[in-house]
Amino acid sequence: MSLTSDLPKEFPDAVWNAIAAYLPQQDVVNLALVNYRLYVIAIRNLYRNLWFKKSVVLPNCHLESAAYWTLIGSSSNVLAKKELHNQIFKARQAVLLQSLTINPELLIYIEKVAIFEDSNSDDTAQINEKLIELIKGNCLNLQSFQVFNKNRDLHLSDRELPHLKKLKTCAINHLLQLQELPTSLKHLHVNLLDTYKIEKNACLETKTALLRLYGLESLYLSSDEISTLTFLHFVINDLKPPKSKKFQFKTLKIIYYHGFNDYNATLRDLILSFIYDYCDLSALVNLELVLGCDIPNCSCLPSFSDELCEKGKLTNLRKLAFIEKTEQKRHDFVENWDISVGRLILKLPATPDVEYLSIRHSPPPDGNLENGLEGNFIRRKNLYQDVLPKLRTLRVLISPSFFASCACYETITSDLLWNGCNCEFCSKYLSLFDEYIMKHFYLDTSSGLLKDVISPRFFAAAANSLARRMFTPSDVMHNASDLDLLSFPPTLSTWDFHGYSYFMHQDGYNCEFNQSLFPQLAKVISHFMDDYVQGCMKRLPLLSFCILSGVYFDTSDRHSTGGPKSLFDDPGTKPDLVVKDH
Repeated sequence: MSLTSDLPKEFPDAVWNAIAAYLPQQDVVNLALVNYRLYVIAIRNLYRNLWFKKSVVLPNCHLESAAYWTLIGSSSNVLAKKELHNQIFKARQAVLLQSLTINPELLIYIEKVAIFEDSNSDDTAQINEKLIELIKGNCLNLQSFQVFNKNRDLHLSDRELPHLKKLKTCAINHLLQLQELPTSLKHLHVNLLDTYKIEKNACLETKTALLRLYGLESLYLSSDEISTLTFLHFVINDLKPPKSKKFQFKTLKIIYYHGFNDYNATLRDLILSFIYDYCDLSALVNLELVLGCDIPNCSCLPSFSDELCEKGKLTNLRKLAFIEKTEQKRHDFVENWDISVGRLILKLPATPDVEYLSIRHSPPPDGNLENGLEGNFIRRKNLYQDVLPKLRTLRVLISPSFFASCACYETITSDLLWNGCNCEFCSKYLSLFDEYIMKHFYLDTSSGLLKDVISPRFFAAAANSLARRMFTPSDVMHNASDLDLLSFPPTLSTWDFHGYSYFMHQDGYNCEFNQSLFPQLAKVISHFMDDYVQGCMKRLPLLSFCILSGVYFDTSDRHSTGGPKSLFDDPGTKPDLVVKDH
């Protein structure tokens, strides 16, 4: 075989390293089986970036992020039961633990670790804590350690932090960890913090903690209000940074939410003081805003948008992400939020070349939005049609909640079901999904009654499953950032047509709907989205990549095909797009 004789001798290791970096995970494993020299090269790539998630990468995923990570996941069988996924996930972690224990030299290759935990699972021990403790305590080349769940025990401890001299990215669990951070740290996430006060006899090293903050390039404040309140109060009132020397963050995630009865007025005041008095917003390259207002007829969000653009001088922005935070499930609140987002985009300075935009709404999981009328939907659509062309340099547009928002308007989903795409494929399957709706009930949790499934409920369930290919709202709540949606490849997520909102079929109906039919549903939905993506392409001349509710579109080819290509939900598409974002 020429691969084992001529090629390894001709190619230097640097070339093989470069090749291995672009290979999917299984191909790297195959490369390791060729000979010892390629084994060493492949092993370095396999262990460099470890990603723990109970899932698998979508089949035929050629995004560069798919080659970047080694996924310790579960079964690719869409019909596999939860118990089998749990067993495989645990078994793969056990094998990894055994490998690292038998051959400790492998620990030096590990540079990045990302841990996702299924928040909907009943299994409280999904992650092998012995494995994680081994990695945290012995991987001296560790550069990034991120945990996207509520298990604080998995995070780096005070004892481990000072020994990781190359660490660049992590989260803190309590305030005193600030002074324990290594000088190499550049990207800090504020996790769910302990809310205790700093005692007078605590060993608070104010100067060291401030130095660590001033050395940061990125600060991600927690989506948890109490944690952010605790952190900002500590920074402003205990550390007392001088207003004359502002933080030079390149990336910032903040939360601005106006809650019922104005319960969080102190937090909003602290947020405004922090960003305007202590941060140089003109240095920002990436900005994530968690915004919301649950007070009727309130103008706080438009005022915040105006003030941010006027005071912030956001002249260097390249990436922008918006996340809606609200408890209200009424159209007028959602539209007011959209207006505030559009207002901020329109008021941005003329100089920033924003290339990346993510907008995540929080529609009702069951699609039951009050006043979900067609005219209201059209008004929201027209708003974004008018606003988006402002971002003339936009290359990446992402909306993890797009189809879930569409599912809130019955006229839109019914039109999709009965008057949707006329291609041969959709004509065949839309009638099948119509039959499903006619033969099924669901449990309405608000009333406790069994009701007929209607198109908004059906497509809301589908939207929920599609969106789980990416960061979920739970992930975002626990440190994940929508600025990093391209850093991980899409993972397999399906729906069995029954396990969501207690869907059940009529007595006597022989129901054969299961996960194996979900790819067909995903393709139908991708065809529905096609017109919307084409509209974005017309208004955004540089747009090359668009993701709507976990459906990935290549929009870079405007000449040969003239339209977007669905990368994973249309068998006729060749997924050859490479998108890099780490």
